[in-house]
Amino acid sequence: MSYQNGNVNRSITFRWTYRPERTGDARIGRARIRVDGRSYRTDPIPIRVTARRSSSASNRSRRSNAPDEDALFIRAEPSTRSVFRGEQATLTYRLYYHPDYRVRRSRMAGSWDAEGFWREELEVNSRPVPRMTTFQGERYKSIVLKRAAVFPTRAGSLQVDPLRIETEVHVPKRSRNLFDRFFSLDGEYEEKEIASPPVPIRVRPLPGSAPASFHGAVGSFRMQASVDQRAVETGEPVEVTVRVNGAGNLSPLPPLPVDWPDAFDTYDPDVSTKLERTGDRLQGRKTFRYVLVPDEAGTFELPAVRFTYFDPAEERYETLQKELPDVRVKGVPASAEADSARTALPAHDIAGLMTEPSAQVQASSKPLYRNPWAYAALGLPLLALLGVLGYRRRRERLASNPAHARRREARPAARQRLKEARRLVDDSDQRRFFAALQRALLGYVGRRLNLPKRGLTRDQLDDHLSDAGVPTLRA
Repeated sequence: MSYQNGNVNRSITFRWTYRPERTGDARIGRARIRVDGRSYRTDPIPIRVTARRSSSASNRSRRSNAPDEDALFIRAEPSTRSVFRGEQATLTYRLYYHPDYRVRRSRMAGSWDAEGFWREELEVNSRPVPRMTTFQGERYKSIVLKRAAVFPTRAGSLQVDPLRIETEVHVPKRSRNLFDRFFSLDGEYEEKEIASPPVPIRVRPLPGSAPASFHGAVGSFRMQASVDQRAVETGEPVEVTVRVNGAGNLSPLPPLPVDWPDAFDTYDPDVSTKLERTGDRLQGRKTFRYVLVPDEAGTFELPAVRFTYFDPAEERYETLQKELPDVRVKGVPASAEADSARTALPAHDIAGLMTEPSAQVQASSKPLYRNPWAYAALGLPLLALLGVLGYRRRRERLASNPAHARRREARPAARQRLKEARRLVDDSDQRRFFAALQRALLGYVGRRLNLPKRGLTRDQLDDHLSDAGVPTLRA
């Protein structure tokens, strides 16, 4: 019994043991079984039988008390030798050694490479317990050295390099006395370097009929999508969470492209990946958190999120689609209110024509050269020139240093937002008041630290303030 991907699986194994009687090429035929009216069969197994090593060579090895090559080796066990590009193949490396040997301090010798593959390590027991097994008719002790999931990144014939290890082997003293054979501590540990054979893997290309929403995911996946708020004020962030989980390589999966409405300011999503490395299959989940900030009021329809992957078991592309609810945005953007307050004039604020005699002023009869203001007026062009130069220099500095410009705007903009919040203190809907405070705070911090003016989450705000040396206040 096993539990995988939410399903309970049951398997029954039939095992036969064969002992060859002569050398040559042999063939084990197909095994057939009938289940629920359907017939299943295996592929035939070709076997080459070679002559047993001569007894003289075996005796020389036993007399030397040295580790025998046939009694200490690494076997590479791939889950498959033919996969699609991006499909997982699991490599298990087992150390086999004679039951009388003692092995200790096994470690990697050099690097292990798999060119053309994306590799993910799977968990193995750091202190494995050897178990007895039979391989090619001989009994051995075996332990799992390494297990890795490899995902080919290109099609063709690829090869995984040998795994090399260094280990210390103790061969007990050969004796006819059973007590000496099993309990003797004579002899020393000998360092030995061994390597597994390379593993060839044939990689098939993916079918060419991939949809536009396919971005390289191969395996078996599920998807969820949700929105944290469905009714907000203008300038208040909305968080859309998309989660993809299943069996396959999720690490290189890019953010899912979504065509958000133009009424929202959007930012690069926050991406997190969690992998489960237990068992023979790499599984996990990848989460994308999109932050949307509405600039306009109204009811907006969010687009559906689509994710396409290739299912190697079915050899076809599968597309998952999740619908998102509509988002209702209330209020008027603060920038529009501020601009209206600065530029609008009441319709009656126009001065009348001065046609009455009392509104007329008689010109002074004093000569111009005797008026000191005339000489002061001569210096006005120079003062104006100096003012223009200073203003131009200030504009150039602000243009060349956007961070400085944003810091100068931080305090006036915050005052304006706080005035707006003060007007909402007695409002029955306190959410508008706190939303205005939030906009003032995020706008001030964003300008002072030169961050995006909207879309900051609380965790991001805490991280940026901590990086800027602002102490954390705790209640």
